[in-house]
Amino acid sequence: TSVHEMPYGEAGPAERIASRRDQISAAGLTWRVVESVPVSEAIKTRTGDFERHLENYRLTLQRLGAAGIHVVVYNFMPVLDWVRTDLHHRLPDGTEALLYDPAKFAAFDLFALARPGADADFPPAVRAAAKSYWSALDDAGREALVQQTLDLFPGVRLGLTLDGLRTMLARYAAID
Repeated sequence: TSVHEMPYGEAGPAERIASRRDQISAAGLTWRVVESVPVSEAIKTRTGDFERHLENYRLTLQRLGAAGIHVVVYNFMPVLDWVRTDLHHRLPDGTEALLYDPAKFAAFDLFALARPGADADFPPAVRAAAKSYWSALDDAGREALVQQTLDLFPGVRLGLTLDGLRTMLARYAAID
């Protein structure tokens, strides 16, 4: 399971980790792998208070290990490391799932964010699908796509704006 609700840069509380493990155990399952221990932008860019964030990340890993979780999946992708274009995609049986649609994300990147150089990052077919999708959206649909993309996780709101995202992405310009 994931622990993406843990605050970026803070140590995951041992009590919360144990509680999640116990909740999973109560359902007759064993928690063996944790996915998405949040990696802060300070760590990724080695800026600001990154040393404290690294220490807290290390402490979180120790606490997970002490709780019996020895496999940790992590992601060091810049900024939007966990994008889904739909957090509530309805399946034919009525259940919901997370969904990533490359055309919808390209529409966000190309037309809402208007990231310089984004054209080169998408193949022609995806760019065409993105343009078609974006053109079909009204203002409310466009705003919904932007908020969905900026919010990142179910239940987690980082308060990002398009300008804030542009600023964050600019920090990576000099990182190879």
